[in-house]
Amino acid sequence: MTRRVFLNWQAGITFGWGILGVNIFLHWARDADLRPIMGRPIAQHDLAGVNPLAVLAALPAIRESNNFLAQLAKAKTAQQTLDMTVIDALANGLNPSPLRGKANIARCVFEDTRLGPLDGKLGKFDVLLCASNWNAQLLKERSAKPVRVIFEGVDPALFHPGPKSGMLDPGRFYIFSGGKVEYRKGQDLVLLAFKEFARRHDDAVLVTAWHSPWAHISAGFKGRLQAPLAFDKDGIAQIDKWVADNGIGPGKVIDIGPIPNPLMPAVLREMDCALQPSRAEACTNLPAKEAMACGIPVIVADNTASRI
Repeated sequence: MTRRVFLNWQAGITFGWGILGVNIFLHWARDADLRPIMGRPIAQHDLAGVNPLAVLAALPAIRESNNFLAQLAKAKTAQQTLDMTVIDALANGLNPSPLRGKANIARCVFEDTRLGPLDGKLGKFDVLLCASNWNAQLLKERSAKPVRVIFEGVDPALFHPGPKSGMLDPGRFYIFSGGKVEYRKGQDLVLLAFKEFARRHDDAVLVTAWHSPWAHISAGFKGRLQAPLAFDKDGIAQIDKWVADNGIGPGKVIDIGPIPNPLMPAVLREMDCALQPSRAEACTNLPAKEAMACGIPVIVADNTASRI
C-alpha cells in the first residue's frame, strides 16, 4: 500500500529548506511505497537547473501533489486533519501549523535558544525530528517528546570531486563563501578576514554566493564592518559595492549572483578552499557540506550545530 507523506513547506532551489524539499520529494517520488505531497504547489521555476530526467520521473508525483493542494484549498477550513503523515517545518519560534495528520512529525531547525516549555506548544506531535545533535539536546532539555536526529546531506550525483575547468586564472587563490547575508552567517567576519589575508596575499580572490529570496533579512547588515549592505532598485544585493565600501578592491571579489543550487558544483570545483565562519547554525552548514563533498578544504566555525 502506498503511503502518502505531507511535507508542509515549500520546495525550491535557492534556499535551504527549499533544497531539502526538492531533494526529499524527488527521491521519494521514485519510491513505490511512498507518495510525497509538498506543502506548496511545485512550479517550473522551483526546479530550475534540476536534472530534467529527474523532473520527468517525478512528474506524476508533482501533478498529484499540486492537484491535492488545489482540492485542499477548496475546503477552506482552518483546522484540517489529513489521512496521511504530516511533517511540519518548524524554524525559530517552533510554531506549528494547524494542519494535522494520522501521524505528526515536527522537523525542528532553529538557532534561537529562547524556547521556554515546549510540550504544550508541540502537543500534537508524535516525534520531534532534528538535523543536529545541538538542536536535539536543546529539545530534550525542554520537552518530554521523543527526539530523533537525521542529518541533512547533499546529492552525491551533483556534489563530488572533479577537475577544474580552466576558466579561472590558475595563478590566483580562490576562496568560496556561501549563504544568505545575515548576522548568524557572519559575512562581516568573512570580509574582515579576507581583507587581512588579501593584504598579505595579492593572488587571493573571494568568490561569494550570498544572495537569497529574502532581501529584507540582509538589507542594512554590516555587523563589525563600517559600511552596510545596500540593494538596487530590483532588490538585488550590491555585493561589489559593499566590499568596496569596506575597503576591499572590487577586483578581489567575484559575486556569482543568485544561481540555482544544482549549478553550485561547477563553481565549487574551481575553488581552492571555502570559508564559513557562522556565529550559529541550526544544522550542519549546507555550503560547507557541499564544498566538502566536492573535495574542497573548508574552514568552518566550531560551534552550535557546525560541530554536528
